[in-house]
Amino acid sequence: RDFLHNVSTTLIKNHDFVAAEELRSKNMLKNHALAMSIADVGWRTFLGMLAYKAELYHRQFLTVNPKNTTQTCHECGFVMGTAGTEKLTL
Repeated sequence: RDFLHNVSTTLIKNHDFVAAEELRSKNMLKNHALAMSIADVGWRTFLGMLAYKAELYHRQFLTVNPKNTTQTCHECGFVMGTAGTEKLTL
């Protein structure tokens, strides 16, 4: 918890706008190879800390829907897997 407090405070104090992906950790826990690591991270707790600290320090915090975030080009908005292209894989 101390680590999460330090990181969230540093992020909020040093940036006017912070965005985070609204990960569905419950779904990610279905991957047994990663389940322990994902459960230990405390992502939900971290997002909560970012949200209340953003309000405290008058900063903006936004969570982003994770749909296609790893498949969408940040410059033109093209989504892989459409128009006959293959989706990117890990």
